[in-house]
Amino acid sequence: MTSATTPRIDVLHVTEAGGGGVARHLGLVLPALSQRGLTCGLFAFGQRLEDGFRALAEEQSAAGRLSALAFAPGANLLTATMRLRKLVQQWQPRILHLHATRAGLAGRLALRRNRPPAIVYSPHAFGLTPNHTGQQLALKFGEQRLAGWTDCYALVSHAEYDDAMLLGLPANQCLVCENGLPDDFTETLLDRTEARKRLHVPPDSIVLGVPCRLAKQKNLDCLIKALAALRRTPSGLPPNFRILLYGTGPEEQALRQLVLNEKLTAVVHFAGLMPNLHRLLRGFDLAAIPSRYEGLSYALLETLAAEVPLLVSGIPANLPRPELHECLWTFQVGDEQDLARQLAAALQSQDERRRRAQLGAVLVKKNFRLNVQIDCLTALYQRLGNGDSH
Repeated sequence: MTSATTPRIDVLHVTEAGGGGVARHLGLVLPALSQRGLTCGLFAFGQRLEDGFRALAEEQSAAGRLSALAFAPGANLLTATMRLRKLVQQWQPRILHLHATRAGLAGRLALRRNRPPAIVYSPHAFGLTPNHTGQQLALKFGEQRLAGWTDCYALVSHAEYDDAMLLGLPANQCLVCENGLPDDFTETLLDRTEARKRLHVPPDSIVLGVPCRLAKQKNLDCLIKALAALRRTPSGLPPNFRILLYGTGPEEQALRQLVLNEKLTAVVHFAGLMPNLHRLLRGFDLAAIPSRYEGLSYALLETLAAEVPLLVSGIPANLPRPELHECLWTFQVGDEQDLARQLAAALQSQDERRRRAQLGAVLVKKNFRLNVQIDCLTALYQRLGNGDSH
């Protein structure tokens, strides 16, 4: 979707992920970079290239926020690598910004012997988990090799920086450009009544929303087992309680079977993808992020900003500021009994839910701003564009 008059691109963004956090990241960052005068392009490939992501990218292209746009639906890593090499020759970007694991591989393998452009890589989570030393050693070996073909790791949280240090990556190649939200984010939110209408939620129900991809990383089996455990306690679950899982992914069938086995079909509902779900968050009474690992979840930031009480696994990426301990109900990752206890505690007091939610909204507004993130990225691009890789 370019022409012979396409200007030289400042930054070509590349991603395999067509949904979830990376899509939300690009949906926020690309318009903001365009407003700063940067000429950006986008190449998206792979099995996860969702229609909603494609439509959003085409909309941004039509609005002039993207100067070049290409898709390779279904492309495997080798095909994507070859296609990317041709696009770089055609578009001549000054900088290649690779988002998530497979794009990180495709971009660095494609251009390992052909520089410039400068290469920026954002993993959006390295995927390190406790008690997986074999996986960590393999990732460490591979990423240390790829670091020689990487000018900068643009990391979305301080927790991700700590993971980079565990992998032995050069500190002078790592920069934290922390995820943030637009200053007017809360102005885009619908009120509770309208949000519930669009979510098709009965007005008297207690709703726990889970906005995430249905993948192993998100640890949703732990949440379902915690519900089963809580239901067996004397207090049980409220009669009007329901959980809505918003997303799709490779674990959907296994999760549906688990819900059936635990006899929770009246409680757990698979709601699929919901366009602009971030605008409807005030329709939830609570939300949960039980992930095994994260970079810095937009679902976490947006839920807190919307003043929705939140339960999270106690991984560093879910606690990007110490003060958030006061706002969240945290549980040990993978421990369904601990999650059941924390959920029971959150359900006990509406006043306490409101207090923590209000405190969380203030902290997010103060500490996680998109403008600060864009300042960091534009300074990085300018430095690399001037030929300074360190």
